[in-house]
Amino acid sequence: MSEEMLTPQQAADQIEAALFDLFDAQNATLGLPELREAVILRGRFRRPAEETLPEIEQRLATLGYRAVMGTLPRSEQALVLAAPRLPAQEQAGQKILRARAGSQSGAEARTVVRAEQEPVFEADPADALQAALALEQVQDAVADLFAIRIARRDIPGQPQVIHLRGQLTLPSEEAYPQIAERLRELGYTASLYRDAESKMDDLIITPGLMPQVERSNLKIHLLLFVATVFTTLYVGAGMSEARPPDDLWWPLFHFWQGWPFALSLLTILLAHELGHYFTGRRYRVPVSLPYFIPLPIPDFLGNVLGTLGAVITMKARMTDRRAMLDIGAAGPIVGLIVAIPILVLGLLLSEVRPITADQPYLLEGNSLLYLLLKYAVFGLWLPGNGLDVFIHPVAFAGWAGLLVTSLNLIPAGQLDGGHVLYSLLGNRAQRFTWPIIVALVALGTLVWPGWFMWAGLVFFFGQRHPGPLDNVTPLDARRKIVAVAVLLVFVLTFSPAPLTIVIPEGAQGSLVRQMVLLAGAWTGLGWLARRRAGRHG
Repeated sequence: MSEEMLTPQQAADQIEAALFDLFDAQNATLGLPELREAVILRGRFRRPAEETLPEIEQRLATLGYRAVMGTLPRSEQALVLAAPRLPAQEQAGQKILRARAGSQSGAEARTVVRAEQEPVFEADPADALQAALALEQVQDAVADLFAIRIARRDIPGQPQVIHLRGQLTLPSEEAYPQIAERLRELGYTASLYRDAESKMDDLIITPGLMPQVERSNLKIHLLLFVATVFTTLYVGAGMSEARPPDDLWWPLFHFWQGWPFALSLLTILLAHELGHYFTGRRYRVPVSLPYFIPLPIPDFLGNVLGTLGAVITMKARMTDRRAMLDIGAAGPIVGLIVAIPILVLGLLLSEVRPITADQPYLLEGNSLLYLLLKYAVFGLWLPGNGLDVFIHPVAFAGWAGLLVTSLNLIPAGQLDGGHVLYSLLGNRAQRFTWPIIVALVALGTLVWPGWFMWAGLVFFFGQRHPGPLDNVTPLDARRKIVAVAVLLVFVLTFSPAPLTIVIPEGAQGSLVRQMVLLAGAWTGLGWLARRRAGRHG
């Protein structure tokens, strides 16, 4: 018998003949980019797959091939992918390979002769065949929703990631949820982008699934909440009229006196975080229960609230810009809805009195909304004409609720305002980062030193915003109105000088100055802790 070179077409014919009674081959593809000797047969199994697969694998092994098989449910086809079993380095030293093949139909045995040749692939053929099968299955899963122009693995450093380029056949808000669900069934996570220049859609398909449920340790949540209850009670007790003026430690031993402030503030913070939580759960984003952050620092060292707020954790990217807006805006909206009546109630419990001129004191900052609410309750623009409202602890908690809302709505980074701006403008939102930094530096120079820290935090940690999985679907008209309205809430609640030092002539104001500067530091460090932990508050 003479030796002859087996061409790729001959190899395909030989494999098809060996599997004739097991597999109805409709067409064959020869070669893969990384495996030139590979053969791909498309068709249907003649018998149930669970009976057929082992026998196909055995026959191809007898022929000297490694086989990978799979199904394409959407097109109702099956695939058989085969490649030489021996690695390239063994092929180079093997001059002739003889293998006898047969079939259950009694087909005549044949001899396959391969001449010595150069290595034809570098990787394990099994890996290349599995990668080819995955690519075929992914294309089959989305073919009716995504007109594929190019299918390849070209993401630098991520050889397992599949990149499909083409165009959606349906509007993105209809197509992406179906694509994501189908690929999730195959064990993949899909990200959708649109190239601004070519107007082509890019589907990036990554192995692995993002979690859809966040498992929380209830003991940790409860422990932090109890600790925060105590620290806010302590700070609230420091606002009590019963506190002796020179007794710094009195609030620690009479902390229960602070319940009006603690209850009011924690109600606002809880409402804010639960707004995020329940909206996130509705979109199947893995969000945790709120983590309250206690601040166990004496009130005379700048601890004016007793807490750095509360946060939730999210272990996955948001689905699309609509979900991003709804989740990002839900917290500030719900928190504000709760904060306003608490603030009004607190103002009704407060008194308007002449401003004292012999002791230094802290003046809470005026936002437009706070100014209007004081006018609505007292009929006066305060402070003014030597008068101001000496606010009840409940009112101070309501004012803090407005402050927390405005700080969270700074349109940068992963703050709520950053989410809202990104959902409205997409990647163009990054253009606003530097103007915001400059504005914060200017405010720190002219008005309140605490803004310097916020400018630094935005500079180092707020210049990038992770996009949603579906970065193509825009906001609908209703959500655009909501986004603009939420940004207007930021304008209404923003106070250029959250805390102002008022030092009458001749009074000692060093302690007050220290409290204000430290208060700015605590709020900035709180945002830093959220950013570093990948949390959303």
